[in-house]
Amino acid sequence: MKVTRDVIADLWPIYDANEASPETRELVEEFLRGDPAFRQELGTLPDLTSLPSMTPAPPADAERTTLTMTKKLLRREKLLLVLAI
Repeated sequence: MKVTRDVIADLWPIYDANEASPETRELVEEFLRGDPAFRQELGTLPDLTSLPSMTPAPPADAERTTLTMTKKLLRREKLLLVLAI
């Protein structure tokens, strides 16, 4: 299999995060030794691990609302159980 720049670009995030296997690390390093200009291009990629989380924060009263709803459901369940008996 011929290793291309696209293959190395796909492996780069794993390599850069030090999560690649030794064989993968060797493959990437060997390719980059032969193409130092591409190594510089890869070095200019933004670090995606430092981006802020896109998960919205829950509302401040979410815990209280959940607790209130749970209490209401438990009371309703208790009432239905009493009526059933």
